[in-house]
Amino acid sequence: LSRITRRWQEKRQEEGALNLESTEVQFEFEEAKVDSIRPKEHLEIHETVAECMIMANHWVAKKIADTFPGQSILRLHPPPKKENFDQLLSCAGSKGWAVQTGSNKALAESLNRCSDTADPTVNLLLRSLATLAMVQAVYFSTGSVKREAWQHYGLALDRYTHFTSPIRRYADILVHRLLLAAVASSDWW
Repeated sequence: LSRITRRWQEKRQEEGALNLESTEVQFEFEEAKVDSIRPKEHLEIHETVAECMIMANHWVAKKIADTFPGQSILRLHPPPKKENFDQLLSCAGSKGWAVQTGSNKALAESLNRCSDTADPTVNLLLRSLATLAMVQAVYFSTGSVKREAWQHYGLALDRYTHFTSPIRRYADILVHRLLLAAVASSDWW
């Protein structure tokens, strides 16, 4: 399975998906005081599950948008404004690096080139600054936004929705209902 998900991830990265910094921390307690804070251990299975969820959300978005082109609920992640990258460009420039921000693909490729073997945390810092430059993704009805604007900038996907967490998000419940109606009205299975 991880071979398949790695290929999906590589394909999205070829299209310009961004690998931004989002390190989770783990707190260890001894009675009432924090004993230590450390980065949460990252396992390959976490990446495999995350990629499966991204693909499930993507394919469900395609199905419901194709079946109900004017009434589906998708998730739109617009490109950031140029001025949002000022701090990133300044920090990268201080190390002699030029970060390209013209597209998600250019940004991803130039961040990959910003590597300091003496201090690997520099790249993580730059990715954190790129994360801060992003604008908030929003839900929208497919009938209210032109099809060419449905892209998810950060994931480099033409359609995306939330389907995989119906116990956490109301949008997922609506998408589940749309998917049930879409499947019932077609020969998808």
